[in-house]
Amino acid sequence: MLNLYPLQKGYRVQYDELLDFLLTNIRERFNQLRQKHTEIAEWMSRGEDPWFCFKFFDRLEWVPNDSRTFLVQNHIQRINAQLEIRQKTRTAMSITTPEGKTVARPHAIEGFLSRITNTSGEKISNLRAFFKIQYFHTAKNVLFFGKLFSAVPPSPKNALMDTELTRENMPRMPEVFLRNPFEVDEDGHIHWLASEKFDEYDREAAEEFSRRVQQVLKADAAVDLCSVREVSPIRPEEISNQILFLQSFLWHASTTLIKDENLMDCGFQILLLNGSSLKLLAPSRFIRDQWVARLGKLVEYWRGRRTCTLLSQLEVRRSNMEKFGIQEHVDSNATSELQGFFSQSSLANDALFTIGTLSMPTSLVHSGYVYHKFRKHSDFSQRFLVLSPGYLLIFNLFKRSKVTGVWKRTPCYEHYMTLPLSSCYVYGGELTLQDLVDKNDIHGPGQDQLARFYPDGWKSSEEDTERCFTIWYGKKRKLRYATGKDALGNKGKKNPRFLTMVRKSGMTGKKMVFMCRSRQERELWVHSIATEIDRFSAK
Repeated sequence: MLNLYPLQKGYRVQYDELLDFLLTNIRERFNQLRQKHTEIAEWMSRGEDPWFCFKFFDRLEWVPNDSRTFLVQNHIQRINAQLEIRQKTRTAMSITTPEGKTVARPHAIEGFLSRITNTSGEKISNLRAFFKIQYFHTAKNVLFFGKLFSAVPPSPKNALMDTELTRENMPRMPEVFLRNPFEVDEDGHIHWLASEKFDEYDREAAEEFSRRVQQVLKADAAVDLCSVREVSPIRPEEISNQILFLQSFLWHASTTLIKDENLMDCGFQILLLNGSSLKLLAPSRFIRDQWVARLGKLVEYWRGRRTCTLLSQLEVRRSNMEKFGIQEHVDSNATSELQGFFSQSSLANDALFTIGTLSMPTSLVHSGYVYHKFRKHSDFSQRFLVLSPGYLLIFNLFKRSKVTGVWKRTPCYEHYMTLPLSSCYVYGGELTLQDLVDKNDIHGPGQDQLARFYPDGWKSSEEDTERCFTIWYGKKRKLRYATGKDALGNKGKKNPRFLTMVRKSGMTGKKMVFMCRSRQERELWVHSIATEIDRFSAK
C-alpha cells in the first residue's frame, strides 16, 4: 500500500526506511546552512520534496523507493556515476512557442470513425469503394486505430467493461464524454483520496488505465501526429453516394438521411508531410468538428513539444562542450571517451530524463523512429517503435511495390509485431559490437565515419556501438499434449489442460538490434525499456 502525505502543492510519498533516514538528515543539514548560503535557500524554495538520482554525464537515473535496490545501484554505479539529490522534474504539461505563446497539453480523444481510404491512401480497394468502421484513439503524439469489435470506449464507472452488460442497462452518454479518473484541483490534490469510497474510485482508476493500455496493444495501425501537416474537413461533394449510403445505413439505420446535411457533412482528412492523406467520416457534423479541432490542437502541441525537446538537447550538449573544452566527437561518444569524474560537474538533461519513468503515468511511455534488424548480417529497416507498459510495439513505416520494390507513400504505419518485455533483456553501447558488422573495416579500412546532419538541425558523429541497443528474448516454447501424468508416470490433475507449453532444452534466444540516430536517443530508449523490464519481470 502506498501512503501519501499532502503538501502545499501535490503529495509526498512515504519513503523506504533507509532513504527516508538519508533524506531527513540532508534536510536538517540544509536548514542549518540555508541562512549562510543563499544558493541553498533558493534551491530549497523550488520544491518541498527532493529526491536521489545517479548522473551519467548528461543522463539521469532516478532511484526507486527501495533501499535494497538503492544499495545495489550505488555499489555498481559509483565509479562511473555521480549520486545527487535533485528537485524532482516531471513531464511538462505545457510548452512555450518561439513567439512566446503558452500552449497547454490537450486532452486525448477517442471514438468510432469510418475510414474511407485504405492503408495505401486509396479510395478504391479490390475494385470497390473502401469503407470500414474502426475505433480511433490518441495517446501522446500517436493516433492509433484498430478493429471495431475489440474496442472498449470510456464510460461512467467503466460500465462498458462489464461482461454481463445488456442493452437494457447500457448507460446513456452524451456525444462528448470526458473521462479523467485522477482529476485534481488547483493545488494538485485528488478529491477522492480522503473519501469513504476510496476503494471504488481506486478500482475504477486502475480499470481505466488498463483499458487504455489494452487499446494501444490492440491497434492495427498508427499515425505519428508530428508528421501531420493539416487536419481539415472535406465537403460532402467529394464523397461518393455509395459511401454516403453506407454511412447513413450503418450509423443511423436509415437510408433516407442521405440528404441531411448535419449528418452527411461529416468528413475530414488528415494530410501528412509525405503527401498522403487519411480520410475519415464521423457520425455527425458536430462530432467531425470536435475531431478536427482536437486533433489540430494535438498536432500543434506535440510538434512544438518535439522542438522544445530538441532545443534542450542542443543546449545541454553545447554547455558540456564549453565547460570541458571537448569536441563534438567526444560528446557523441561520451560513454567510451570520457571518464566517470566528468559526471561530477557535467550538466544533465533533467527535462528529458524525468522522475516519471519510475511510474506509469500514461499508456504510452515513449515512441520514435529507429532502424531495426533481426540478424547480424541482415540490413537495417526503418521502423516506428511504441513503448507501452510491459510491451514494445513495432510498426512498418511504408510499403514497397511487389513488382519494382519502390517505396510507396502510406498515410499510416501498419502493425508489424508486439514484443512482451517481461522475459527480455536489453543492453547497449560497446556490448552491441558482437551484433554489428563494421562495414568500414570491410570496404574502407582505416576510414572514420563522417558526422551526420539531420533536417531538424541535429548533428552527431557517434560510432555505431554508441547508438545501437539489442533486445534479447527467448524462443517460443514447444506445444505438447497433456497426458494427465507426470514424468514418473504418476497420475496428475483430474482435468489436465489439453495443451501445455514446455521450454526447449539447450535452445538459445533471439536478438533484435535497433539503431537510433544519436547516443542521447539510444540512452533514453535503453533506460525506458530497462525500467519496463524491471517492473514486469518481477511480477
